[in-house]
Amino acid sequence: MHKIITNWTMFGFNYGTTWIERAFKSKGEVMINHLKKKFDEAYRAAGMYGSFFYFWAMLDRGNQQLLEEWVMDNYHEI
Repeated sequence: MHKIITNWTMFGFNYGTTWIERAFKSKGEVMINHLKKKFDEAYRAAGMYGSFFYFWAMLDRGNQQLLEEWVMDNYHEI
């Protein structure tokens, strides 16, 4: 459990520039553009350190799970 929490948190503070495109690739371009706008809103509201977590909280449960699984499969801090 510690590794999951650490990886999730570290990714949330250290995401790259194209993670939305990669994490939500299966959703198609229209949804990706929608989610990028949603992330921009989260960034304006929560700033650099809270934007990822704010964004995650704005997603519906299906997209939250998709993002959680993608982070766990693709980000390995420890």
